[in-house]
Amino acid sequence: MTSKREVRPTIRGTFGQMLKYLVDNDIHPTVSDERDPWTQDRLASRLGLENRAQIGRWVGDKMLPPKNRFDQLVELFFGKPDQHPHELRELFVKKYRRAEESQRRYGNPALFAQSSTLLFWSALEEASNTNFDLDAFPIKAKDVTEAIWLLENKLLNWDGGRIRQAVVDARAHMFDIKYGDLQKDDDERHSLGIDAWTEEFETLLTKRGVGFDSKLVNVGMGPGLEGIGIYDRFSEFFGVELSRTALSRAAEIFPKMNPIYGDAEYLPAATHNADVYISLKTFSSSFLDIEKAVRSCALSVKSGGLAIISVPLGYYKDGKLIAGLSPTNYDLALAIDGHFYGVPQRMLPHNLVNKIVQALYKWLFVDIQIDTGRHEFYISARKL
Repeated sequence: MTSKREVRPTIRGTFGQMLKYLVDNDIHPTVSDERDPWTQDRLASRLGLENRAQIGRWVGDKMLPPKNRFDQLVELFFGKPDQHPHELRELFVKKYRRAEESQRRYGNPALFAQSSTLLFWSALEEASNTNFDLDAFPIKAKDVTEAIWLLENKLLNWDGGRIRQAVVDARAHMFDIKYGDLQKDDDERHSLGIDAWTEEFETLLTKRGVGFDSKLVNVGMGPGLEGIGIYDRFSEFFGVELSRTALSRAAEIFPKMNPIYGDAEYLPAATHNADVYISLKTFSSSFLDIEKAVRSCALSVKSGGLAIISVPLGYYKDGKLIAGLSPTNYDLALAIDGHFYGVPQRMLPHNLVNKIVQALYKWLFVDIQIDTGRHEFYISARKL
């Protein structure tokens, strides 16, 4: 069996530490001044503590078993059950349950950040019943191809098909946890103005001569919340996504969409002969192999068709866009050391754009243009 391991820095997860983490990271569903925001001072007052420094050491009401602590949390932040809006409580349930699951798996509430690389390799450990000794030898694989190569040397009794499927399943598990229940408020396009983003994207489509009487393939679309009123205008629409939860939500939002469970590197034949290929903020995803994803894009787009690939300028946190991207989504050594969202590398988005452009030229795309939007770089190219 896979041995249990601790992730540094070890935080043994008193209930107070969980509360402190939630407050420190501003993880709360406050939507107006009328609802009580989470602050350490207010929390300390509610818990009857002398100062905020004691919050992390608070172990909860000893009269309540751990399974009832969620109800205690709700009462702390929202009052009695009949005093808080139902939709607010439901949002809180989702966020807390994810934090609780992270603490249960790793013994570390700071992992609520859900490091992609830890989720990925832990899922592979469980699937293969193998201990990769991640603490002692952090794996350097940065994309699915490198991960498959490593597993082929590690799991000698597995054939190539089984290994690839295990990698796909591990990525699907990772994306399902991180993005399966993505809400509008989690997306900067909505939080910073969806109308402005919609105008920006439609302007790009017009500029590149895209007509809606055509076949659209949208790769890595998540639930597709940003594209309401755009994607469903295409006469034929295929949505590709690895998170089954997100894909199911997208299918409800876009009834005429043809849902496809899969990854960007290996698109099925149903996506071929596309007039328009769109992949927004997916090529920066954890473990994506840019070379293979662009090759798959080339197989999907028909001659004369258009590909639009975007790379985020940064990431959204605390109501603002922070420039640059963090390498910790694939760097296991950083994740193990607790640097879940370390100092963002400002040049990383530019480097990703450069890699994508080089791959597009290699796979016979021409008329390559780069547009800078409010939140992302758009790379558009015509298939030769």
